[in-house]
Amino acid sequence: RSLYPNVDFYYGIILNRLLNGTSGPQFNPVRTVGVVPRSELFGADAIIDLKPTAWLDISQSGSVSKLRYADDLGGAGEATPLKGHFQPGYPGVSLISQVSAKRGRFEAGATSTLYLDDPFTYSNDIYVPAYWQVNAHASYRLPKRAGMPELLFRLDVTNALDRNNIGSVGIGGYSVSGDYQTFMRAAPRTVLFSMNAKI
Repeated sequence: RSLYPNVDFYYGIILNRLLNGTSGPQFNPVRTVGVVPRSELFGADAIIDLKPTAWLDISQSGSVSKLRYADDLGGAGEATPLKGHFQPGYPGVSLISQVSAKRGRFEAGATSTLYLDDPFTYSNDIYVPAYWQVNAHASYRLPKRAGMPELLFRLDVTNALDRNNIGSVGIGGYSVSGDYQTFMRAAPRTVLFSMNAKI
């Protein structure tokens, strides 16, 4: 039985970041392009990996990552007030739980991913709903024999709980405020069976 904890912190400064803000209807968008002189990136990651037995592995990780604008967006016209707001389209908090088991020729596992605190606009007045997805897999390996290649049979289940999630945002750009612009729905539950032969 073993336990492996790990924690790290980071901070960075980004200068002259080019941004493209979008407003108005998707078929006739109005774009605001300019530079934010200074932004700050800060965050922390923590993970605990537990191996209660030789064949079982359990891990839990948590991450906080924020890119905050330290200046307003400057352009050809009036400056857009972004100072103190966070970059849209990237979750500020992510929690990932994993469990995997491997015994002989059999292997199985599951991963739970939770994303929180994800701004949809540059002014942070709209946020993406919490994203939670569980994926699972199982596989069985047959060793190579005379006249037969090594075979791997695998079953993957994506979005095992069949949740309705927003999968990706900002397809047509991020709006400055008050507009969802475009996003794409995450795929429903998907089951894939595959077989791989290795000579």
